[in-house]
Amino acid sequence: MTIKTLAFFLITAFALIACTQAPPPASSEQVMSMTELDIPPALPAGLGDATPEMLRAALSNDPDAMAAAIPSLGSCHAAFTCDASFASCGTWSSFSFCGDSCTKRCCHDAPICNEPDIGGTVVNQRFQVCFNSAGVACTNWQTQSRNVCGC
Repeated sequence: MTIKTLAFFLITAFALIACTQAPPPASSEQVMSMTELDIPPALPAGLGDATPEMLRAALSNDPDAMAAAIPSLGSCHAAFTCDASFASCGTWSSFSFCGDSCTKRCCHDAPICNEPDIGGTVVNQRFQVCFNSAGVACTNWQTQSRNVCGC
């Protein structure tokens, strides 16, 4: 087990212990919704954009389960790398399809091209959840594209 993996599991364990303790009674003015607590609106792209399903899948350390938890947004996340303060990172998810385009001319039987076909690009993405020393999550995103012929 690497130091990063061990640190990830320790931070997660401490967070789970803290979450299972009974909170002090709160007045109705102090109660906030979970979305307000989990994802402050001022976070830059990449920070805090992991859904609860993505975080649960990340804790499973199963790349395929993680890929299945990525919400279908109709587009790909922009590539993003957390800054160095988010040093405790889990496993990368498997790549999952997130978009394509069919805008190029290509040939199936190159170099002799008798009947050009429409070609394009297929894009896949993957993510990794990282934590800083305060337990704040950040999501790294990577994209991978490949050219295809025959959309």
